Amino acid sequence: MLCVGGCLSAPIARADSFQGSVWSLSTNGADLDANPSTQTFEVNLTVNTMGYTGGGSFLESVALKVSSALSNAVLVQAPGGVGNWTIQSGGLGASGCDGAGSGFECAGATAIGGGAATPGIYSWIFDLTMANGALFTGAGQASVKGEFVNAQGAKVGALVSEPSTLLATPEPEVVSLLLAGSSLMGFIGFMGRGRRRAAAGSVTIA
Repeated sequence: MLCVGGCLSAPIARADSFQGSVWSLSTNGADLDANPSTQTFEVNLTVNTMGYTGGGSFLESVALKVSSALSNAVLVQAPGGVGNWTIQSGGLGASGCDGAGSGFECAGATAIGGGAATPGIYSWIFDLTMANGALFTGAGQASVKGEFVNAQGAKVGALVSEPSTLLATPEPEVVSLLLAGSSLMGFIGFMGRGRRRAAAGSVTIA
């Protein structure tokens, strides 16, 4: 179990769908912040548009909310590079990131056609700073938003606006340790079975 200002347990794995696109939020739960009064978490928004049926050519803007308020946000990774996106506090409306909505952070493409082309699978990674214990960890407590556009940059269909669950994912080092432990236990079990077979098949001659 990962502990971040209390324990962040992994909820049942689930993602949120919109017109065939699948949206998921995850964090490894590690506090990146040295400031004792705040916490900073790396949060990954992944969007799978391989089954998207809404008719848009690009996912032009995305927004996420994992706390009621943020004191800082940094875009660490984005489709095509972070230079192709700008971020601002707040959610998004019909024209993209609009600065409205406490706790939201929005990333919008800097140019028409500069968003994430459909179909595809894309990730945005944010470092988000908030007050201690303010990370949303309950089922459906977080939120995701998005805007699909056509090749001319005009909105296509309804905006994505869905509740979401922040999934806890262990760091790669933790996964490696778990896998190594599982392999060792399997080997010990195998050796134990071999010894039992050998004992059962032995014959003592007086």
